[in-house]
Amino acid sequence: MDSPATKKKKRRKYHKYKNPRDKLEYDILRNRYHKLNNKCYNEYRDRLENGIHNNPKVFWRFVKDRRKGSSIIPTQMSYNEDIANTGLEIAYKFADYFSSIYKPKTNLTTLPTTSAGVGSLGSIHITKENVLEKLNLLDIHKGAGPDGFPPVFVKR
Repeated sequence: MDSPATKKKKRRKYHKYKNPRDKLEYDILRNRYHKLNNKCYNEYRDRLENGIHNNPKVFWRFVKDRRKGSSIIPTQMSYNEDIANTGLEIAYKFADYFSSIYKPKTNLTTLPTTSAGVGSLGSIHITKENVLEKLNLLDIHKGAGPDGFPPVFVKR
C-alpha cells in the first residue's frame, strides 16, 4: 500500500507542474489513503468498544483525552446490543455497565441514630453554600467515592 509520504509527493508534483496525470494519480492515492484510514479507525473503535468490558481504564483514558480536546471519543457506542449516538446516551451506557459490576461495600440507606436510637435528620442543616464549598474542595484526580461517582463528574 502506498504511504502518506507518497501521496504527499504526488500532490506536490501536481501543484508544481499542473499535469492532469499527476492529479489523477494523486486522487487515486488520496482515495486509497482515506479508505484505509477509515477502515483502520473503524477497527480501532470496534476494538475499543469491545474491550471496555475487560479494561475499564480505557473509559478514563477517553475522559482524560476528551478534556484535553482530543477527538478520539467515538460518536457512537453499543452496549447490550443497544446503540448510543449522543454523549448523554453514551454516558448512560457507561453508567449501566459500571452499575452492573459495582458492589457497594456498605449499606448507605441507614440513617444516623440519636441517643434514643431513632433515626433523625432534624439536626442536620445543609445549605447550598455548604454543598458548593465542599464540591470546590474535591480533587478531580481522586477515585470515586461510595456513591460510585468520580469527582470529575461531580465537579464539572
